[in-house]
Amino acid sequence: MIFKKIEPNNFDRVFNLLSKIGNDYIPPLNEQVNNMEIYIQKIVTNADTFIIIDNNCDIGILSIYCNNLLNKKAFITTLGIATNYKGQGIAKKLLLFVIEYVKLNKFEKIALEVNKNNIKAINFYKKSGFSIVTENKNSLFMELKLLQH
Repeated sequence: MIFKKIEPNNFDRVFNLLSKIGNDYIPPLNEQVNNMEIYIQKIVTNADTFIIIDNNCDIGILSIYCNNLLNKKAFITTLGIATNYKGQGIAKKLLLFVIEYVKLNKFEKIALEVNKNNIKAINFYKKSGFSIVTENKNSLFMELKLLQH
């Protein structure tokens, strides 16, 4: 398996992968965003996107915004793994890979939003060191404080 940061503006690659795995999100990704094309264009333009490749096939994605330089807080906008690869620790390896990337870029926190019904994701993030900082009707907002090298 290869972890790779993809080049910006790689719309088709991100679109194809999120189309393949989007129904596994809770709720499905197309129900979470108003317009998939606009969401993906925003990711490929503004986020750092990491892809997991196995046998020349994209099987996972993590996109993170590293643009809040004032607060030194990065924000994960999407993390997903293809169904037949779940339960193998791949998401954890990808998250750890991206945490190191964020640290190298001098960020102090990583934040994210997760649907309250997505118990597996909530537990995954808690096991990975994230804490709930606030919530609204549908979502939990979590953060991970990073220790700098």
